[in-house]
Amino acid sequence: ESSQRAVELSGRLPAREQALVKGHHALARGLRGLAGGEDGPARLREAEGTYRALIATDSGVAEAWYGLGDALFHVPLNRDSAQASVDRMSASLQAFRRTLALDSTFHLAYSHLITMYQGLSVSNSGVVLDGERILLVADSAGVRAAGGVAGLTAKQSAARAIGFELARAWSRADQDATAPVLTLAQGFFGAGMPDSAVATIDRALERPSLRTPGLTLWSGIYRFYA
Repeated sequence: ESSQRAVELSGRLPAREQALVKGHHALARGLRGLAGGEDGPARLREAEGTYRALIATDSGVAEAWYGLGDALFHVPLNRDSAQASVDRMSASLQAFRRTLALDSTFHLAYSHLITMYQGLSVSNSGVVLDGERILLVADSAGVRAAGGVAGLTAKQSAARAIGFELARAWSRADQDATAPVLTLAQGFFGAGMPDSAVATIDRALERPSLRTPGLTLWSGIYRFYA
């Protein structure tokens, strides 16, 4: 309702801001639609088109790149062929990275990228990172294209390392938020390094602004496994 009202009041805004308002409304409808009530993927495609049109005229708008990445990120994977889904994931990843290149404090882009890189570091995901694009490795031909088993392992390790670096960058960009701390700690834990997860949270707890019950609880949980 809020985004609909924003669209209704957007007529006096400059063209760029009007596009951002309309893109956000389509994105909001799309995300709501995924839970039922309307065709979420169609609204996400509408948002994608709005953001692409804006980027075509002004490629320096971080919010437009983020909106594009978010719209692509949330389209269900079963809507297209496997290759089309992977291509969409690649475009989403590139859009989020462009967002941070334009504005390193755009915090929402960090969480999406970290999620993507964590997924790309898993051995049975069926996809792998290859530079700035994602490869489908669901069959032997895909594995060969990725450099064989050794190439897959190296690319998975590279994705994990990028995810860790992004989590650290997010922590630096938003020093008083617990979300990046937890994301970094969860990444260490998922990689089988509970000691590093404990150390990450304990360092954060030294900051008065981060001494929250939630972080204290997670410190105890990770310490149990360490």
